[in-house]
Amino acid sequence: MLPVETDLSWAAIGERVAAHCKQAPRVLLAEASSSTRYYDLDLTQPFALIIGNEAHGPSQDARALATHSVSIPLASGVESLNAAIATGIILYETVRQVNKKQ
Repeated sequence: MLPVETDLSWAAIGERVAAHCKQAPRVLLAEASSSTRYYDLDLTQPFALIIGNEAHGPSQDARALATHSVSIPLASGVESLNAAIATGIILYETVRQVNKKQ
């Protein structure tokens, strides 16, 4: 099951992540400048995903909560991805990894 939460304070998000991820909270922050590619991480373990604002990037509160930043490689000349598209790419990889592990 994939819990989705909206309209929570960052403190409440941190509490939900801690409860969801048990002893090893993982909060992935999608960010174009990260050197870690999303497909290089083990996405079969519980994690929360933060997708920043397309125009302004993630807030300082989002950065403070994040434990890892990840990026999606882009073709030459492509500046950024739509936030919904970026979310879909990362969640698709999560499903692919989980299915491969089974």
